[in-house]
Amino acid sequence: MHNKKRLLTGVLAAATAVTMLSPGVDVFSVVKDQNMVIAEAKSKEPSKTLSKKGYTLKWKEDFNGNKLNRKDWNVELHEPGWVNQEQQEYVDSTENIQVKDGKLTIVPVKKVDENGNVSYTSGRVTTMGKHDFQYGIFEARLKVPKSYGYLPAFWMMPTDEQLYGQWPTCGEIDIMEVLGGSPTRNYGTLHFGEPHKQDQGFIDLAKGNFADEFHTFDVEWLPDRINWYCDGKLYHTVTDWYSAKEGQGENTFPAPFDQKYYMILNLAVGNSWAGMVDERTDFNDRFVIDYVKAYQKKSYDTKGIKKPAGEHTDATPVDGKNLVGDVTSDAWKFDTQQGGEATKEVKDGAITIHTKKNGTVDYAVQLLQKPVQIDKAGNYTLSFDASASEARQMYSEVSSPNNGWARYPAGNVVELTKEKKHYSFTFDMTGETDKECQVEFNLGQQSGFNEGENANADVTISNVKLVKNSQGSVKEDKTVRANGNCVYNGTFQEGEGRLGYWNVKKSKGAKVSVTNSSPYKRQLKVVVRGKQKVTLSQGGLPIKENCKYNVSFKVKSSAKKAPAVTLAGKSLKVKAASSKKLTTVKTTLVTPKSLKAKDQKITLTFNKPGTYYIDDVMVSRVMTGANMLENGDFKDGISKWSQYVDASASGDIKAENGKVIVKVDNAGTADWNVQLKQGGLALKAGKTYKISFKASSTVARKMKLAIMRDKGDYKWFGGINADLTDKEQTFTATFTPEADDNDTIVCQLSMGKYGDTDTPASTITISDVTLVEQ
Repeated sequence: MHNKKRLLTGVLAAATAVTMLSPGVDVFSVVKDQNMVIAEAKSKEPSKTLSKKGYTLKWKEDFNGNKLNRKDWNVELHEPGWVNQEQQEYVDSTENIQVKDGKLTIVPVKKVDENGNVSYTSGRVTTMGKHDFQYGIFEARLKVPKSYGYLPAFWMMPTDEQLYGQWPTCGEIDIMEVLGGSPTRNYGTLHFGEPHKQDQGFIDLAKGNFADEFHTFDVEWLPDRINWYCDGKLYHTVTDWYSAKEGQGENTFPAPFDQKYYMILNLAVGNSWAGMVDERTDFNDRFVIDYVKAYQKKSYDTKGIKKPAGEHTDATPVDGKNLVGDVTSDAWKFDTQQGGEATKEVKDGAITIHTKKNGTVDYAVQLLQKPVQIDKAGNYTLSFDASASEARQMYSEVSSPNNGWARYPAGNVVELTKEKKHYSFTFDMTGETDKECQVEFNLGQQSGFNEGENANADVTISNVKLVKNSQGSVKEDKTVRANGNCVYNGTFQEGEGRLGYWNVKKSKGAKVSVTNSSPYKRQLKVVVRGKQKVTLSQGGLPIKENCKYNVSFKVKSSAKKAPAVTLAGKSLKVKAASSKKLTTVKTTLVTPKSLKAKDQKITLTFNKPGTYYIDDVMVSRVMTGANMLENGDFKDGISKWSQYVDASASGDIKAENGKVIVKVDNAGTADWNVQLKQGGLALKAGKTYKISFKASSTVARKMKLAIMRDKGDYKWFGGINADLTDKEQTFTATFTPEADDNDTIVCQLSMGKYGDTDTPASTITISDVTLVEQ
């Protein structure tokens, strides 16, 4: 139920399409993407029909009462626009959530106030904290609303979204989603990341629809694969996924799908996927649920599960060849969706697209070629000739499904005229190599793009070329993690055996492992006896010369001793360890004025007999001076700062040589649409604070720095509205709070659209951000 994009183009890796015939006819047509990797797995290949052999019913809800049972269900409340541009408000009302005759009915309601303002309400219920499960079969029998603009869903989210990080890193399992207006197709989707990726299958009914009669939807969630069924028939399987927090490494497979999840039932009214409410939306429609069930096996074997081996992909050569076929050939696919209606005409080496309706999304009318391999660190040029019968806009880009649908060049709006012109755009591939990219020309319409009376003007395209210009190095040095840690995988959650990035050396008979009895309690376990010895080391740390660092880790040891620690070539003194519970040991170190590469290393040595448990190994730079902001000099990259680019905007934020480089391709619709911020601040009443930063921009534009509350009233305490030029300037301001305050106070740099002015594409450079008490 989170952000869906381009779901109907069929480009999602490993998607499976099934056409389902009338009930009782056991004939299915299964088509799998030829690039889908079927890897070794502990589970057997899934049955074509759902089998519950070995499963026990753990919980069921038959809705036999006359109201929702609050011992089993929560009602969630959310404002309109909370996700996916949904138009409804989720409320707790019997007008929207009704239990009667053994059914739960979620009712969409349209309201018009005395001033003629229209609003919508609906219902969303969950089992969070009441019925949470790790693995199993989850089933519901239900009917969906039929008309346009509705998106009913039966899905699952993790109980603890912080374990692996916020969506999509935490994972999401969509068991059933049927678009209103298209009630013959059901989608089953797995969301994961970062970057966000979704693996989706769908099933089409050859007879009838999902609105006029009840159908049963199941997901079978196993440790190493997830299977989707409709009316007991398999239509989708996923065996490969990943999870990584922003600024962190990839968590060990099968994360994030190795924790407890809860079930959700909701009805969205008007949204970015199903379309917005219009005259086709019938408010007599209902989402009706007959029952919900959860089954589990007695136990699950999770030992030895490994991520399916990925296919090695060599970079394509730099040879000047065109990577796409002639735009008039069958290599290009013409497609309409989301309300788009158009036809194509091929003539004289060009393709002309005649649009009748431009739909509700930019890709509602689309010309594309796929798959095209785009290599990490490659530099490319996309060029073409184009004109329009009247001046209008078009998106031209290369999109990467395996990099969260990143667009290259980002936000590339082409202004077309009646005159045929040559367009050329050069871009760098900053994401991972993707063999499934697609070159797109998007001629649909959405808010802020291709609006106006000429939005349906004919477009003619020819001479399309995509050429690789150069290939850069893909080797990356370690950078400071987002939390300020110079150590990678200090929590022992990443890589093979959860020991990724660590080099282990051990004597014969010594044992090194990571505990895995629970995803919430993983620790390094080292067992040494007699004269045995174990060393755990990690090199290439991004530590700086002549800087002070805090070094800490948690330890429990039957030897009542912590391991010996060396960092930057120096031995550190650490206190004794407890034999009963994990305790944190801390020490500090000032690195040498001259630091050799071989000394950018931490080593933990275990040479005293005993059993050791270690967790949360941390090496972080001590910020000196009066600056209340951590890493305001950006010497540690963007650690301690969080970055955000809204879906309505596009751009990239990175740090180089003590400066933040913010590339804004599309400023979005508000200043906060492109932002960099740091929280955890506390202000004192009557104290005067000075804020300061240096900045420049490739083009004249405005940006904002604010010390503000990050929730509720978003109270502004002090800030700067900066007029940027191509010359670096220092901006300062002071403010004095009237009362003590530490309630979600942040320093936020906003670089999206400023006010009602047109904010051009730009590259902003920022450095030396400070907040000091005077």
